[in-house]
Amino acid sequence: MLAEFLADKHLLLVLDNCEHVLACCGHLVARLLSAAARLSVLATSREPLGIPGEQLWPVPPLSVPPADGDAQVPEQSPEALVLFEHRASAVAPGFTVGQDNWLAVARLCRRLDGLPLAIELAAVRMPILSAEQMLERLEDRFALLTAGSRTALPRHQTLRATVDWSFELCSEPERALWARCSVFAGDFNLDAAERVCAGAGLATGEVFEAVSGLIDKSVLVRDECGHVVRYRILETIREYGRQRLEQAGDTAAVLRRHRDYYLHLAEQADVNVSGPRQYEWAERLRAERANMGAALDYCLTRCRQTTTPARPVRTTSSAGLGNNAPTSTRRWTTRAIP
Repeated sequence: MLAEFLADKHLLLVLDNCEHVLACCGHLVARLLSAAARLSVLATSREPLGIPGEQLWPVPPLSVPPADGDAQVPEQSPEALVLFEHRASAVAPGFTVGQDNWLAVARLCRRLDGLPLAIELAAVRMPILSAEQMLERLEDRFALLTAGSRTALPRHQTLRATVDWSFELCSEPERALWARCSVFAGDFNLDAAERVCAGAGLATGEVFEAVSGLIDKSVLVRDECGHVVRYRILETIREYGRQRLEQAGDTAAVLRRHRDYYLHLAEQADVNVSGPRQYEWAERLRAERANMGAALDYCLTRCRQTTTPARPVRTTSSAGLGNNAPTSTRRWTTRAIP
């Protein structure tokens, strides 16, 4: 009946929030488009419908000030700060973003990844906390951002409920990958994901499809870096993954795999640092700087390992003062701190 009604119509049909009935929406839209030549459909969803003729238009987070931005209030505020000021002034009359609080609000919006719901939930806390105080409590953002509208859908009333909703829409391999890739700092490539995230419940051969699924669901963000595709995850999504990883009891094992992967990468770089591929390896290490730092931090804080010079070794040099002239060479060993 619907297809027959739309057959001669020239209109735009809007379907909002399709992700929880994705297959049904896909079949419906394909059927209607085949029946109505002048019909256009705008569907909002956390992943594509996956039908012929579909064109994707990703909706990015709101713009936020750059981390190294000037301390002065810009003439045109980024979108995230405009939303925060608008929502905060509704619950704290007279609130404005000015010179005295601009840096704190900017940092808060950056830490919230420019996500509109997270910013709204933070703004309604302004009668109780300042932006500076919220920054101090943001380590547990899911406990802080819980005061959503009573008239909103349950999954939009708290930040955790929203992310829970996304997590439940994932397959089991995708859930495992989401939790495990939370150990990465900054971005990472497919090889790192396969080496670090594969394990119990997620075979190496399943990582590729799980990455593809998380990109479709907007959990992972795809970036092109030269000829290599890398992936990153928003801090809010990463923090949720960390909590899921802790609940599964997998944190220690995945962190060890992360450490071992970047140790092996450093060893490869050491071999190639002065060869014909030195520029390639310099670029690779630059891209992996955040993860190398995270691996070192793990060694110094979790497993308490450090690299220290061993006792100097006496060797004989054939140059200089003669065959019996002693010189010292230094070896490096890794030991656990008691």
